Amino acid sequence: MQFFYILIPLALVLIIYLERKYIKEQDERYSGFHLVTMSIFASGITWFASVVALVLLAQTFVDPPNSILGHLAFAAFFVLCVIIAVQNRTYRLYFDERQIVCTRIMGEPVTSSLAALKRVELKSYSDSSSETYILTFTEGKPLKIPIGMMEGEGIDKLKSMLGRYTYS
Repeated sequence: MQFFYILIPLALVLIIYLERKYIKEQDERYSGFHLVTMSIFASGITWFASVVALVLLAQTFVDPPNSILGHLAFAAFFVLCVIIAVQNRTYRLYFDERQIVCTRIMGEPVTSSLAALKRVELKSYSDSSSETYILTFTEGKPLKIPIGMMEGEGIDKLKSMLGRYTYS
């Protein structure tokens, strides 16, 4: 059963390949837009969480719990941890003066027109590193942008653009 530890680097290579492929496709699709992505710090945390989750997932196969239900619950939890981490690492925000497009590896891109923007709220939970913009549109669900965890060449442009619409 020790061979499950070999699956950890294979899973990491597969994850890296899928992430790179997705990012390249999205960058080509939305070329001409400004780009904001998750910061290196946030990405590093999610990489660490992914590696730990994969090690613990392999451990559940090497030394499984006594019950099958416990084994499946642990395995499902660790797979879910990896999926959430990949979702966060592939979070990309493309924008221009007319629209905002939010993409993640799973799910369809959320495209919102700035003409339909009804309200922008800036929530700051403790300091500027935890700022979140909540964009409310005339139709659809609100879009939350965790600006404190993001970076990119367009971060200042995004802040100034949303600052024109901010109410609180």
